[in-house]
Amino acid sequence: MEKLCKFGGIPLATREYIGKVIDVMVADKRRRYLVPSAPGKKDRADIKMTDHAIACSGIYKGIIDSPPAQEIKKRIYEIIPDFPNLASELSLNLDKRISDIRNPGYVDSVKAFGEYASGMIISSILNKNGIKAKFLDPIDLGFKIVGRGEKAKPDVKCYDKMGRKLKEITGNSQIYVLGCYYGINRLGNIVTLPRSGNDTAAAVYSNVLNVAVYENYTNEDGLRVADPTVVASPRRIDKITHKEVRELSYTKFKLTTDCILPLIEKGIPIHVLNIDNPLGEGTWVVKDREVSSEEHIIGIAMKKGFVSMDIFKWFLADEVGFGADLFNVLKNRRIPYEHSPTGVDTISIILDNNYVKTDRKRRNLEEKIKENCGPLELKFANSLALVGVAGLGMKNHYDTHARIFSALAKAKIRVRTIDEGAEDLSTFIGVDDSSSEDAVRAVYDEFFVKK
Repeated sequence: MEKLCKFGGIPLATREYIGKVIDVMVADKRRRYLVPSAPGKKDRADIKMTDHAIACSGIYKGIIDSPPAQEIKKRIYEIIPDFPNLASELSLNLDKRISDIRNPGYVDSVKAFGEYASGMIISSILNKNGIKAKFLDPIDLGFKIVGRGEKAKPDVKCYDKMGRKLKEITGNSQIYVLGCYYGINRLGNIVTLPRSGNDTAAAVYSNVLNVAVYENYTNEDGLRVADPTVVASPRRIDKITHKEVRELSYTKFKLTTDCILPLIEKGIPIHVLNIDNPLGEGTWVVKDREVSSEEHIIGIAMKKGFVSMDIFKWFLADEVGFGADLFNVLKNRRIPYEHSPTGVDTISIILDNNYVKTDRKRRNLEEKIKENCGPLELKFANSLALVGVAGLGMKNHYDTHARIFSALAKAKIRVRTIDEGAEDLSTFIGVDDSSSEDAVRAVYDEFFVKK
């Protein structure tokens, strides 16, 4: 059975690192599909190629010799000094994208350059090393994307057609380099995916190719119980299920929701590995797993930027159809909601603040809700963060929730909202933005630091 390997920006930042990528690919003949990100940071002070491209499409729009454009070209020549013709070709390609300001998909076309260049570079280096390889552009494969910006998602309707096309053109080369992060919309314009779009594209390719394993290479030894930027040296996760990742990805976990969805249908596992330690255990993301008797939770994640819309109405619990009327207002305004904790005469709707960040938007929403739901009291509570605690072991212990809230109380963290998942797989706790990182550390210490 075949494997698909996705490599993050750091493993593709320098020629030396690319050598490690090639070593990984040739070490196992089942690794036939390679999905490369755009070249990332060489060090902490460096700037990603994609960030330079974003600058080219924004403040330097239409200027082919701008500082960020020059930095992109410089990086290309640094990576492939032995491929002057390809470096020149890619530089001209970048100039064309930057100068084509009338292109309806202008911004996304420039942003996508890094992944396109990376695919061309990797396939050329592989062939020079005697490894027959071919770059496949997602545009040619018919990779369709619906929506734009943060709402952009792969179009599931294109999966079957992509699968058939891939089967038709694969077979002659040893390794196929698959372009990622971008595709086309229904009008044929280039559209990019949001954060972690490369992981998402790799998951889509894994689905349509029906590979045995999707290997995701970063510069870390697998997934962590908590965000390493919040908790110092958090414990590595050995094995976690798609469902558990889904719960945690909702609150800024390492793998996003869109990365998981294409894999669930076929139960394809993800093996998260470190390019600097490819033989390490890493983290397996699987359909099912056994839970030890000692395990309470598998991870903690957190996301800021929410607002609670708190509604009070007398005898709300006795009113038939109130929920339908309320949520129809959100539906008609295309506002998704996160959670909706309730009381006897109250209901709170947790929203992403981006949808209601101005006073005008809030007033308009409040007026529409009162128009549809009758007289009520409504107020917005700002600066809310959601802390997600998840794990299959939660329901096996009577004291899991007691320990979570006891840890928060000891850290003097005020709990604003509580929402429990239907499967007893997760709990989402609303806290003030300012105390959210302390909340993550408090829960981590309670369950993973030996007393």
